[in-house]
Amino acid sequence: MIYKVVRSKDPSGLISKKLIGWKPSSRYEATDRAWNGDGWECYICHRVFTTRHGLNQHLSSPVHQQNLYHCPNRCGREFTSLAGVMNHLESESCGFTRFEKVQNGIRNIVRGDRLIGF
Repeated sequence: MIYKVVRSKDPSGLISKKLIGWKPSSRYEATDRAWNGDGWECYICHRVFTTRHGLNQHLSSPVHQQNLYHCPNRCGREFTSLAGVMNHLESESCGFTRFEKVQNGIRNIVRGDRLIGF
């Protein structure tokens, strides 16, 4: 649902990807078939966990979700969550903008009907 709000505030696709048919991510849960004799195995990436709970936490994390956001700079990084792209911008790792500018931009968006811009 956050993605839909962000897309409405980002019509030019500055940080959000333009998807043809977006739908919320599916929820996955490990079954007995995930046990491979040595541990609980993720059928997507084949990572093995010592507990079923650990595998379920992995499946609930954004690790296998679709990338919905991207860095507006030329670094090309993509992210599954809005927090991911905001952390990237705030870290100033690609030099796109300063931390304070990101904070002010988010504050303005949250307070009113302003569109996303840097």
